[in-house]
Amino acid sequence: MSISREDFMGTTMAKSDQINAADLLGGPLVCQITDIQMTGAADQPISIFVDSHPQPWKPSKTSRRVLAACWSDVEPSEWVGRYVVLYNDPTVMWAGKAEGGIRTSHMSHIDGKKTIMTNATRGKKSAQTVEPYYPDDSQAPASAPIFWPDEAFAKRLASAQPKIDSGELTAEAFIATLEKKAPMTAGQKARVKPTPSPVDDDLGDPPQMEDGDPFDMANG
Repeated sequence: MSISREDFMGTTMAKSDQINAADLLGGPLVCQITDIQMTGAADQPISIFVDSHPQPWKPSKTSRRVLAACWSDVEPSEWVGRYVVLYNDPTVMWAGKAEGGIRTSHMSHIDGKKTIMTNATRGKKSAQTVEPYYPDDSQAPASAPIFWPDEAFAKRLASAQPKIDSGELTAEAFIATLEKKAPMTAGQKARVKPTPSPVDDDLGDPPQMEDGDPFDMANG
């Protein structure tokens, strides 16, 4: 009877209500987040449920800071469906000793390597580095620029501007067409709009003044 690596490692999991560092001695664990809940506990206030372990991950304060720094684009409730890769870092200190702990090596939905400075010990900082994780290799960025080059975008916008001004092409449709090839920056999207109508600042000639000095009280 053959035994898979997953079956064997399943026999080593600690009897606990959470993922433990000891559960990761056999290697990193790729996790897709399925739920996030507040526990109400002061020391471990967050439970993150994942698809690859029967127990939730209860991230330390350091790990929570890393999550918040890397995924600040959305609310934590929207992290469901995203990926983290957890590993056992034997250098993590506990009560002044290197006891080991869970760290995050990779995360999905980040656009490049992130380095977050966190507290290691009193008065000392530690750099936590997180690499991008791509569930599907086809999602990995190509060598081409991530966003539309501004010069190329400006040419496409100039060509489409008459249609946008006439209403033949909406800003939303133009953006959707370009983003089929590459994402646009927020600044580029803001530039996609009809050309403002010119403001008529011709208020006419000033009224004719009567003869004489209007400030000459003697002539009043």
